[in-house]
Amino acid sequence: MNRLPIFILIFLFPAFLIGQQTVRGTIIDQDSRTPIPFATIQLMDSLLNLGAVGDENGNFRLENVPLGKHNFFIQSVGYETSLLSNIEVTSGKEVVLNINLQESFAAIEEVVISAKANKSEAINEFATISARTLSMDEANRYAASIGDPARQALNFAGVASNGDDLENEIVVRGNSPRGLLWRLEGMEIPNPNHFATLGSSGGAVSMLSSNVLANSDFYSGAFPGEYGNALSGVFDLNYRKGNNERFENRFSMGFLGAELSSEGPIQKANGSSFLFNYRYSTLGILNSLGVRIAGDLLPVYQDLSFNVHLPSKKWGIFSIYGLGGTNVYEFKDDEGSSVYTETERANLGLIGLKHTYFLSQKSYLKTNINYSDQNSTYSYQESGANFQESGRETNNNPSYRISSLLNHKFNARNTAQIGLIWSRLRSKVKNDETADGQTEVIDNFDRQTNQIQSYLQWKWRLKENLSLNTGLHYMYYQFTEQHALEPRLGLRWQYSPKSALSIAGGLHSRAENLYAYALASENNDFMTSTSNLGLTKAAHVVLGHDWNINSHTRLKVEAYYQYLYDVLADASTNFTSINASNIFAFFDVNQINNDGFGRNYGVEFTLERFLHNNFYYLSTLSVFQSQYSINGQDYFNTRFNNNYIFNFLIGKDFLIGRNKQNTLGLNFKTTFLGGQRYTGLDESATLATGDLVYSPRPFQEQVPSYFRIDIGINYTFNVRNTTQRLSFNVQNVTNRLNQLEPDFDINFRSQQVIREFNTQNGIIPVLKYSIDF
Repeated sequence: MNRLPIFILIFLFPAFLIGQQTVRGTIIDQDSRTPIPFATIQLMDSLLNLGAVGDENGNFRLENVPLGKHNFFIQSVGYETSLLSNIEVTSGKEVVLNINLQESFAAIEEVVISAKANKSEAINEFATISARTLSMDEANRYAASIGDPARQALNFAGVASNGDDLENEIVVRGNSPRGLLWRLEGMEIPNPNHFATLGSSGGAVSMLSSNVLANSDFYSGAFPGEYGNALSGVFDLNYRKGNNERFENRFSMGFLGAELSSEGPIQKANGSSFLFNYRYSTLGILNSLGVRIAGDLLPVYQDLSFNVHLPSKKWGIFSIYGLGGTNVYEFKDDEGSSVYTETERANLGLIGLKHTYFLSQKSYLKTNINYSDQNSTYSYQESGANFQESGRETNNNPSYRISSLLNHKFNARNTAQIGLIWSRLRSKVKNDETADGQTEVIDNFDRQTNQIQSYLQWKWRLKENLSLNTGLHYMYYQFTEQHALEPRLGLRWQYSPKSALSIAGGLHSRAENLYAYALASENNDFMTSTSNLGLTKAAHVVLGHDWNINSHTRLKVEAYYQYLYDVLADASTNFTSINASNIFAFFDVNQINNDGFGRNYGVEFTLERFLHNNFYYLSTLSVFQSQYSINGQDYFNTRFNNNYIFNFLIGKDFLIGRNKQNTLGLNFKTTFLGGQRYTGLDESATLATGDLVYSPRPFQEQVPSYFRIDIGINYTFNVRNTTQRLSFNVQNVTNRLNQLEPDFDINFRSQQVIREFNTQNGIIPVLKYSIDF
């Protein structure tokens, strides 16, 4: 018997399996979040005739889908059709899709089948303008984004890091980064970044991994009614659900650390699943092996994120989610006659429980409870032959939050949502110093308060091409007994199949951290000096135009004006909270009040080609002014007034290997923006007194423009039942040493003031390898 054909078949069968994967998921109504029964999904770009019809619960399954990037066409009677583009199918993981369809405005017999990709729109149906979806595929694709949602947002129009690579601040339209709201699973959370300063919005490394995040929303102004306690922007992040049918894992190793993520079913019968991701820093691993490539500096961090999905037939859907991170920075100097040690340690812990209950096919109730604690410790110790000194400062910010929202879809024209959020906030700060055996308590602060928010928002589709989003947000901050009632309004007119005009506006407010009030009133009676402090407020107006040049290219233009008022300020020191990036900027004020003002205005251009035929580009230009005033008449540049931001990204994927199932991606990015602003010296007064005398007007001088080029190379290859990825990003490939604000000195011999500009890091290579199995 000739066994050669059998041998060949056995040999080739695994290779055949390499080229196929399962694509499955659920199709739901965008407004009511209920399943759409018997919807159809069709694979568009394949010689295979692959399609499926969902069941009565909206679930669908496509078997034997070829590897590669594919487009899927989804339709259901009475709903607008949708097109999902460039869904990557690999051999290492199943593709699980959650697809939203919008009920058709027209009568069933008038429905016109025309696919809509909606890649540029937010997930939130109440958003009108200045909103963009954060795609985890793009976070991993864009050069230098390295899977970090914050670094991905820096590519969007109007968003910058203020020219500081280390802090990774999120400056939106010239506002202080302190005005940014972070949300996870629909609830406000503390700043989720490692090595972050208290009260800031950024940090050197994100705690959130793209391995666990679903596509989410980012807002740069005129937010919908549900978002409160924010002035500049909103990150509204969501975890994805773990695979509820099979176990899948990913291991990664790279410059930022070693990661392990795992997901799988808890009980297949009811669809429950788990998902977690753990990471430990590479420097920490090397240090444990005795290799200290950072010398006397030792930054170490680790983080854990998880989501447990627990659906039930009678009691709705439960999920338990969490995030934890810890980081430590140590410095030791034992040269000379003394030994000096400095340690900074920070921790973030967050756990939450979310419950969604469907009251009917038109209504659902979502309740969310979470607890978080963000704390940090700074300590130093110096000892010599005859002395020993030490100091320690601890900050704890525990908080409890409960939210509940009711969503009701009346019909295809009208959807309403009402919600309530209660927060219990606490701030504990202790600072002491010890010298010669005597301890002195410098600060011992412990305060807590309630914050209550409620909102109502309504989406009204007046016509098929005209929609109106209205909202009303209310906030009460018990500590200062201040209220804010904030109307919101957005109107979108699709005046042609390819073009739309949008306008939106509203009032917004934000409360300070409790300790910031303590610092601001350090020289006064605390309760008296803070009882009359109001919330910082802002009015946003945005006008935008969208032109879809073709199905995969669009040009968006937005013009905006923001007026800030009731800003915390101190005329005697020229302090205003607009210029503060963290709460420690409040240290040097004398008598604070709400006499500050600000204004931000500008225009933004976005030209974008979404990934099509394995090619994309994104070009954004923002030209703006960001100014502050204390008396309401004279306006000056804020610390964050870069004046212009330009980004250009471009990339191409090449299909290589046998059957073209492997991908080589080349990505390029360049950034050009106005330099950091800083406070100069009054040189005549400095030379006359022999001491550094700073200008009475802060942040009116500017370092040279910031310029950087990044490149990224990604290689994805599929081997039987596994997908492996190798990425190599080079940040600042030209090794340009961008300048930061200077240090000053006096040359008394020549009677000159010397400015020595600090510079940032040069070229930084970031290598990462991952395997899905």
